[in-house]
Amino acid sequence: MLVVGNPEIFNIRQEYQLPPRVAQKVQFCSYIRKQLGRKSPNLIRSELRLNPEKQLILVTLGGGEDGYRLIDTYLSSLVLLPASHKLRSLIICSPEMPLEHQAALKLKAAVYPQVQIDEFTDDLMSYIAVADAVVAMSGYNTTWEILSVGKQASSSSNQN
Repeated sequence: MLVVGNPEIFNIRQEYQLPPRVAQKVQFCSYIRKQLGRKSPNLIRSELRLNPEKQLILVTLGGGEDGYRLIDTYLSSLVLLPASHKLRSLIICSPEMPLEHQAALKLKAAVYPQVQIDEFTDDLMSYIAVADAVVAMSGYNTTWEILSVGKQASSSSNQN
């Protein structure tokens, strides 16, 4: 049985009180670390028109099909920020998010010129590396992508 992780952090053998016959079959594989992005931070900042004093907040959803509420809440929170905040928000919806949800979010975001909504990127690591903070609905992959570059993150689970 292959286990992604380290026994020093979470020892599945002990935590689940596996019988010795099963426990001896457990092999820990450490954690899967994502490679750094393909684009340089300077190129990303240029593409997003980020001058040095602007901070980038990246909002990402992993698979994204159930991430409407996270993005909607994030967009609603922007009205609470003082005008002096120099933020740029990049929201990546995911192609799995229903089109009607994407359309509603784009409509809501249209009043914020500092918000850009994209459907997908195949180079999320480049954007995570540039982001000053990441707001994510994170599963395993997104969590490790964020941790791989040492970024601040706020994670949300979809608990109704």
